[in-house]
Amino acid sequence: MLVCEAVGATLAGLGVATMFGVVGSGNFHVTSALVAQGARYFAARHECGAASMADGWARLAGRPGILSVHQGPGLTNALTGITEAAKIRTPMLVLAADVAAAAVRSNFRIDVAAMVAGAGATPARLHSPAFAVDDTVRAYRIASCERRTVVLALPLDVQAGDCTLPAISPVEPPGRPCPRPRRYPRWPMPWPGRPGRSSSPDTAHGPAGPAISWSAWPMPAARCWPRRQPPRPVPRQSVGSGCQRRIRLPAGS
Repeated sequence: MLVCEAVGATLAGLGVATMFGVVGSGNFHVTSALVAQGARYFAARHECGAASMADGWARLAGRPGILSVHQGPGLTNALTGITEAAKIRTPMLVLAADVAAAAVRSNFRIDVAAMVAGAGATPARLHSPAFAVDDTVRAYRIASCERRTVVLALPLDVQAGDCTLPAISPVEPPGRPCPRPRRYPRWPMPWPGRPGRSSSPDTAHGPAGPAISWSAWPMPAARCWPRRQPPRPVPRQSVGSGCQRRIRLPAGS
């Protein structure tokens, strides 16, 4: 089995069923292999949009989002979305194609590890066909269990190699990233002292239901509206009307 096919089968065995990206010549085979395993592929017009789609999907699903991009400019175009995902610790795995090790003069050759590390993501790489499956599983586990954005470089010469696919067990996320919000009683709240309700400082009964413990229930900040003060009378300095006015002198003068 080719390494590109083994990577797709490995991710499918780990539980990947949705992926985003922009297909090029470098990531075409690995993307097709993952789609052949039953994964849904959502294409975007730009790599940055695909990275944002994978980021948003991972936040809602609680599982690592999968992004597939082309080598060179495909990865640099997605760098803004990858940086945002890395800053917020979104679990995401980026399948970034890379040039072969011997293509030292290729226009698509960039230092993927240095660029990804500078953006705050975790760099990873397929080192050889014999350890391609191990590198893929390690990158996915880091993204899932440590909640990190991992960029897995897929060199073209390694993708074209042969490897053996072992049995893969799915990886479950450590927990739900966003717990459900707590349910509070509906308004109007049973404030103590209101007519028709208990005025006990610790418990009060709602319109229909059991008693609510004020000590165990976090109360919102009380709104202390200032009382409206009556306007102060302004002392009049003169008495009279018209042109004839008598000045009132202060006492003791």
